[in-house]
Amino acid sequence: MPKTILLLDLGGVLVDLGDPAGDMNLPMSNEQFWKLWLSSPLVHQFETGQLDSDDFFASFGADVGIPDATDFGLRLDRWSLPLFAGVEPLLRSLAGTNDIALLSNTNEIHWQHVLSQTDVFSSFAHLFLSFETGNAKPAAAAFLDVVQHFACTPVDIVFFDDNVSNVAVAKASGLRAKQVHGFAELRQAVAEYSG
Repeated sequence: MPKTILLLDLGGVLVDLGDPAGDMNLPMSNEQFWKLWLSSPLVHQFETGQLDSDDFFASFGADVGIPDATDFGLRLDRWSLPLFAGVEPLLRSLAGTNDIALLSNTNEIHWQHVLSQTDVFSSFAHLFLSFETGNAKPAAAAFLDVVQHFACTPVDIVFFDDNVSNVAVAKASGLRAKQVHGFAELRQAVAEYSG
């Protein structure tokens, strides 16, 4: 029987996305920030490697009321992205019995923040980072890339994400998928599928 591949999202599952508007001292609420961030073509271009950081700082900074690119770049660097407590021991234990992979819509700045906290991702079988692959969820191509990389059938992969749209497309692509929010839900969910 093929080994189950556990495919994990990063933000909202392994990493606490926290208080971005507060961390960056933006003139808007977190709700307003997230609405803009998740729908912005600029963010999509930045997180799929189509837009460099300088251009992103200038363009998106203006959208959030911080028109000075240097100022916005410094503010973005202050967005705290800590791992949820308990994530590292769970991932280390899972790595002994499963292939674990990461599928994340992220950018190089946020990824470097996460890497500065831990070496746990060195135990992962593969890291599918949107700014490197050019594929961002919920596009089906992001999931098909994982299937092709592991040369497996989609049902061999179990995907965990906090975004219902990403989970729906993963299921439509043939993966097993479950929506989870944060570490407690992840720990409970992986117990059903791992080993």
